Amino acid sequence: MPKKRKKDRKAPQKRASVRTAPAQPARLELVDWDDAPQRDIDLLDDLGERFPAPVDAVKAVQAGERVEWTGSVDGSTMRHRVLLADDGTAVVEQAVVVGGPLEGILLCAWHQAGEQGRDRMVTGVLAALHDLHSALRPVLEAEIRKVRPDYTASVPQAFHEEPELHGPGMPVFGWRLLHTVGPDTTWEDTVDTATWNTSQAMSGVLDYYDHVPELQRAELARLLRQHDVPAVLCAQCGSPITDRHPRWTGTWITPDIDAGPFCGDPYAAPVAPQPVLGTLTDQEFGTPHRPGMTPQQRAVATQKWEPAECDQPCPCGTPDCGHGEPCQAENCEGHDRHTMRNPTTDSDVTAWQDSFDCCESCSGSFKNISLPEQPWGTVGRDGTVTVFDGVSHYELGV
Repeated sequence: MPKKRKKDRKAPQKRASVRTAPAQPARLELVDWDDAPQRDIDLLDDLGERFPAPVDAVKAVQAGERVEWTGSVDGSTMRHRVLLADDGTAVVEQAVVVGGPLEGILLCAWHQAGEQGRDRMVTGVLAALHDLHSALRPVLEAEIRKVRPDYTASVPQAFHEEPELHGPGMPVFGWRLLHTVGPDTTWEDTVDTATWNTSQAMSGVLDYYDHVPELQRAELARLLRQHDVPAVLCAQCGSPITDRHPRWTGTWITPDIDAGPFCGDPYAAPVAPQPVLGTLTDQEFGTPHRPGMTPQQRAVATQKWEPAECDQPCPCGTPDCGHGEPCQAENCEGHDRHTMRNPTTDSDVTAWQDSFDCCESCSGSFKNISLPEQPWGTVGRDGTVTVFDGVSHYELGV
């Protein structure tokens, strides 16, 4: 049985609904999301009250009904439903829908992709969800093993469905397991605990999983970009943003119910003096979001800069790069001048080589460094290395 959590005062209320309607075969993806949810209905208790075992629910589906539970417990939406495959095999689908920060990043990326790029984006999102759960699953599994030492987490599959009615127009994304139903299957058998806890991990409301780096917005955006999903975060506040929403074309906005579409970071604008008689200032109009550099732009900026003199700050952007340090040559009183930074190696895209010349012109030197946040290219799933446009990689002849 999934573990229960103490409820946070800021967490969304528990909600659930159970519906019966004409049965849907397992191959179909369309879902009716219209019914108003009820609150504080437990998945297993409610389904068990109406159908003592999954096999009883299967009979109802075979008779033309749909058996489905949707709800959440301090997390993103979950769904349990009984499906029939074409060959008559009955399964219980356990699904977790993407929510929290990731949902906002995907929605903005959906607008950024535009009509022409959305099929490609769906493929990228599914691949990214697979990688994300591969990173998250060991964390969830280890947590559960504290009370169930023999537990092994199941591996859910990433999925997408048609956009829901009254939604933002983006497909519904998530993960799901299909539990085969046999004569002795219980409702407890149709709930994998790690998959259940994925809902809480993805919600972003509580702080239970703040220690997992892969769930932070910057890492989520980075993972999506690796799979060609155009995820963009505000350079000031870190919110997901798009400048291609049809109502705000050309203006960078974010889907934020509480703070509104513009940048709410108090440091985005300088503190303005307050008027004596009036109550409003120009700051009440807010500040648009602004995108940070793309990985390609960061790579170009990492390589393309003009060297400074030894007594001036180095423009390379890396603290303590070695610029201005005493020359190591014997009997030389000069200092090293950072003159170049170029990619090195043919496989490690974080590897760069710095070049230094002595300001007294006595010698030169090299230093290999790693810049994980400023890769000079990408590595595909098949191991193929691609150098970013605008970056010169002399060792590869690019």
